[in-house]
Amino acid sequence: MNTLVLVLGSIIVLTEAVPRLFKPERPNATRMLLFALVGVVVNSAAAWRLLGRKLLNTRIASWHRIEDVLEWIAVLIISVTLMFVDLPVLNPILSVAITTYVLFSVIRHLRQTFLVFLQAVPDDIGLGRNLSSV
Repeated sequence: MNTLVLVLGSIIVLTEAVPRLFKPERPNATRMLLFALVGVVVNSAAAWRLLGRKLLNTRIASWHRIEDVLEWIAVLIISVTLMFVDLPVLNPILSVAITTYVLFSVIRHLRQTFLVFLQAVPDDIGLGRNLSSV
């Protein structure tokens, strides 16, 4: 379900951001900054709680939170930049870059999830015997 939501959300973001590359609109940099600060704090706390867990789901959730923190830091940097420089195209560029990164990450995690559903043995677990002789 998470993967489906992320893919659909990414498609929506891309359909909104790509046209703005060619016709950028001035974003509210102060509001972006406030959202970025909240995003960094909340996602950092969530990532901290999930670090060190061993289950596939919690490892994926942990990496997702870390990615979120990095994305919010990028939004923070762009919002501060937009406060001093009139370059509104930075907002859609950032949106497209982050969304593309999220899609690649989702596809990578989706592969791991499919392997679990197909009852494959995870890479970090050994079988303890040689199955080639069976």
